[in-house]
Amino acid sequence: MKKRVILSIITAIFIVFFSGCTQRENIKGIAIFIPGVVAGSPIYEELDSGVKAAALEANIPVKTIEGGFDAATWPQQLKELAATGAYDLIVSSNPSIPEIMQDVSKEFPTQKFLCLDGKTEGNPNIYTAQYKQFDQAYLAGYMAGLVTLSNMPGANTDKKVGFIIAYHYPVLDNTLIPGFRAGLDAVDPEIEIDLRIVGNWWDATKAKELTNIMINEGSDVFLSIAGSATQGVITQCQDSRKYLIYFDTDGFEKAPGTIIASTIIKQHKLSYKLIKDFITGELPFGKGETFSLKDGYIDFIQDSPLYIENVPVEIRTTMAKVVDEFK
Repeated sequence: MKKRVILSIITAIFIVFFSGCTQRENIKGIAIFIPGVVAGSPIYEELDSGVKAAALEANIPVKTIEGGFDAATWPQQLKELAATGAYDLIVSSNPSIPEIMQDVSKEFPTQKFLCLDGKTEGNPNIYTAQYKQFDQAYLAGYMAGLVTLSNMPGANTDKKVGFIIAYHYPVLDNTLIPGFRAGLDAVDPEIEIDLRIVGNWWDATKAKELTNIMINEGSDVFLSIAGSATQGVITQCQDSRKYLIYFDTDGFEKAPGTIIASTIIKQHKLSYKLIKDFITGELPFGKGETFSLKDGYIDFIQDSPLYIENVPVEIRTTMAKVVDEFK
């Protein structure tokens, strides 16, 4: 009897060990499709590093392809990538990418796809992971509301905040703007949003010009979701001694005293986890899952010395309570 039990245990260990090995050995490679460029885009830098860190541990080759800023070319580039047959998994991150993956999947039905920061469900070859960005935007809005009503040196008496975007798209219109508005309303419903459109993700000069106009018309704290064009917002806020809340990554070091808050998504952490799940055969293709502050994949940074130094204790105390409500 004891021999049977021992033999069963050894067999189980053997099966688990070698099934894991087989999974890794069967993976030819992973491709990362960046809808833009890696350098200068913290979210794509984190995606790239997270995927590569997980793949490196299993000795799986990874290739990064930068798709550039012309979104019209992304479908063909993804199709050509799938056509090579060289990659068991194609990874990307952008709200517009799941729809493209759906179309490419029809032509290449054995290709597996993973998309972060987007959502689709029902396709057995596609897994998507999106962040609960309504909450993230809500925290940015709440912080903006507290700052614009405060006695901070850069705040004025106008109840107006600025919101600069690259252009309109569904996640922005249906999630981020409503979340930001809800956060402001929780502070004071009379606070106005001045929203301006750059027209692309890269024109920092235009973003700077828009920011200057908005400051002259009463905005004293900004949120920018405009890619590398956000640098123009930062520069003008520095010149005019106004404030910016940084979105998606930790931006405090970019402009200490000007960037007074950062609400982040943990792209490296999540991409690393999902690639590990893929390698072990545990990634649930066909699903679209959502990750939140409660899960540990969204956060409002409160321990940065630059946040503590530049934001009054009353605002920090209030924000700590608001953040705790989401945990």
